[in-house]
Amino acid sequence: MQELALDLALSPCELLNARDKFRQAPPQSLLQTKYGEVEGIFASLITLCHIRKLLSSHGIKPAYEMLEEKLKQGTFARCMFKIENIWNAKSIMEKSFSWCSESKIGENDGNPD
Repeated sequence: MQELALDLALSPCELLNARDKFRQAPPQSLLQTKYGEVEGIFASLITLCHIRKLLSSHGIKPAYEMLEEKLKQGTFARCMFKIENIWNAKSIMEKSFSWCSESKIGENDGNPD
């Protein structure tokens, strides 16, 4: 049996448009508490897009710093808490830029040559 593959990739612009469309006409059957959850998911997705942009434009450290800060509290932290891939990515990013810093220090060994 073949699995159905869905391409659900949205650009940041498409994501913002989808959020605006949702805000303009939320489903009538949606409870107010669920409305807040959907808003939180949109906010988290927008944050992930921003982190991805930081990663591609400015490198690992700025992306890691934003991810680390956002995971401390708030809607993003609640949405991402159980997503193992987010925590794995954070760990890999941290190891990557800390390794680079350590190797630069090791190359100089404090000698001015």
